[in-house]
Amino acid sequence: MEAVLPVLFHASISGLLFVAPFAACLWAAAGAGLGRERGEDTPSDSEVPAPLPSSEDPTLGAKEKVVRLNQRLASLDEQLSTLATTNRHLVNVLRSCTAQLCLSQDEMALWKIEVECARLREAQFEATQLEHGRERELLGEEVRSLQETCAGLSARAEELAQARLELDEARARIAELEETARRRAAPHAELLLPADELAEGRILAHLKGLTNRPPTPLPTSYFEGLEAQDLARACAGLFGSEDPLSEEAMLRLSEHWQRQHATWRRARIDEEVVYLWAEGRHVRCGLGAEGEALLVLVAGCVDGSRRVVCVETGLPHSADAWFAALETLVQRGMNVPRLVIAEERSGLWPALERVGWNCARSRIQDRRIEDGVGTAADRTLELDAFPAQHRTQLRSANLVGPLLAALGLRARQAQPSALTPNACALYWKLVLVGTRRMRRIPYAHLLAAVALRGRAS
Repeated sequence: MEAVLPVLFHASISGLLFVAPFAACLWAAAGAGLGRERGEDTPSDSEVPAPLPSSEDPTLGAKEKVVRLNQRLASLDEQLSTLATTNRHLVNVLRSCTAQLCLSQDEMALWKIEVECARLREAQFEATQLEHGRERELLGEEVRSLQETCAGLSARAEELAQARLELDEARARIAELEETARRRAAPHAELLLPADELAEGRILAHLKGLTNRPPTPLPTSYFEGLEAQDLARACAGLFGSEDPLSEEAMLRLSEHWQRQHATWRRARIDEEVVYLWAEGRHVRCGLGAEGEALLVLVAGCVDGSRRVVCVETGLPHSADAWFAALETLVQRGMNVPRLVIAEERSGLWPALERVGWNCARSRIQDRRIEDGVGTAADRTLELDAFPAQHRTQLRSANLVGPLLAALGLRARQAQPSALTPNACALYWKLVLVGTRRMRRIPYAHLLAAVALRGRAS
């Protein structure tokens, strides 16, 4: 539309200039007849005036003006053409600028988005820095706490190291004293050997299934000693023939067994142990007023045999008492068993954690005593990993209980009594002799695979 307007304007001006000379001639001719009245005749040809000289021609000026106007129009045409070209160029430039402006606006919008994103990232970075700062503070507090704990543990380790040195010195001194006592007691031991063998024979004679003959009834003097809660008196009646042993003879025999027990407690255990039964049994007399019990550990070896490996006294629910018993087994070189069987309420379980034994556990949840035979219910699922043929044996911890019941020594609960000298050695001898023919583990050929699986894990 902008290019069409100059063309229309130029055409209208050219038309006017072209029509102007003809209009001037008509105007002059009409002027010659102006003022004539009606009726007047038109002059004849002879009366028509001669043409004016060219210098006096009235259209000459108009023609010159027309020429000048045409020249001016031509100049204007050139200017209009130039202006149109310039206008088109400016329109193109304007369009280019408009396009660039749009692109710039788009880029500006993108820049604004990037700036917002950068601000968000900066805010996130600041939040992360704050969080890291808090974490560094917490870690610093933990480090300081750990340093304090390490310092306390270091001091405790030094105390334990000093205590261990003192304990080693005490053990060395005890070993010296025991060696001296052994040398001094050697002549007496030779004299006591027949009495020792006689006492073991009397124990075997009174227990069912340990000899080929029917068991001999327990003597009346033995029951009298139990009623009086005097273990030494009861044992004197048990080991004597028709008459009980004298108090002096019983004391020498108990001291002899005390030395044997001390030597037995240091003997190495080289057999590989697969199962370990733990029993805490209350007895009727001999263990003092604190209500201590007899703590017995029986090992099931890889060859199918069972043997008593520990006889101590202590509170059955005490972790310290069981820890001391387990520590003696570790010192004697016994391996970690694959499974430990004991009552649910026994103090053995925390003692296992303290000694560092990572093994399966069969916890006996409930035990009922019927006619001297214990039955147990086990609530653990760890037995599923062991042979089904052994699970009946692994659901009960009642190996020594029948022996104590047969000798009339078993009690349902703690019975405080007078402390008998060398009481632990006396019970050790009774348990050791009474379990000499303990039944082997059935299907013993399966124990090797259990032991091998335990070593692999």
